Amino acid sequence: MNRHINIRSYMNLSYFLAFISITTIISLVLTVMWTKEKIINDIHKYALERLDIYNSYLSSKISNYATYPKILSEIPYVIKYVKHPVEGNNINEYLLRFNESIGASVTYIMNKHGTTIASSNYNSPTSFVGQNYSFREYFKKAIKGIPDNYIAIGATSKLPGYYISYPIKVGKEIIAVATVKYNLELFTPQDSNNKEIFIIVDNNNIIFHSTYESYEYHTIYPLPVHTLQKIKDSKQYANKPLLPLSIIKKSQINGLTFITIGHSYQSKIKKEYADVDYLIENMQTENGWHVYLLVE
Repeated sequence: MNRHINIRSYMNLSYFLAFISITTIISLVLTVMWTKEKIINDIHKYALERLDIYNSYLSSKISNYATYPKILSEIPYVIKYVKHPVEGNNINEYLLRFNESIGASVTYIMNKHGTTIASSNYNSPTSFVGQNYSFREYFKKAIKGIPDNYIAIGATSKLPGYYISYPIKVGKEIIAVATVKYNLELFTPQDSNNKEIFIIVDNNNIIFHSTYESYEYHTIYPLPVHTLQKIKDSKQYANKPLLPLSIIKKSQINGLTFITIGHSYQSKIKKEYADVDYLIENMQTENGWHVYLLVE
């Protein structure tokens, strides 16, 4: 009799312990799922806040930069020189002082044929004076009366920059183009950290600036052949191959986008690869670029 009671008690205890174990496991799984979802939501909220702050910063920079070539195009001293270029004129020194006052890389003026007739870097080994940039989109548009902004690797300096152009007019006639070039480092957020990567892409989805340099001059998606040819013809990105990022996997969770990118790094023995998972968010700037934020 006692033996049957002991067996029954043992079985009841076993069932109870099993029930407790299953309940504990379910509770742990639910806790892990809730924690994971909360972490993802927190990262998402953080990413949107960071993007919004950076987008405002970038828009402010772009807006300020756009005013300078317009101001230059309306200065009587500049217009007078363009109408009657004279050797020995102090126009180059004038542009040098103007350039320094606005914190730009180079400020220069091209005649209606695209040849630079004055530049702030006139004393530099890579002076723009005498160089012809009629093949650049920012010149082609400005000489038709359309102010433009343009990202490119310098044909003379070989350095990347942000170019803003504006037509110089006398009455209704366009007689020249004023252009200001800025260093792209000015677009780098000052408070970025190792767990996030900012990426800025142009209208062709080409990454022209990033807080992770290895991503620069890659594309978000593979580009059509005709687009690549057009970029090559304009010499916009010099001889960069413009290969797509090595996105290994892309997935959606609760409406959020996650990507896995293959990273390469050089060890002492060989080049190795490691996959990194990111939450990816993006916003469009006022001039049509897209800013992406990748958070590990």
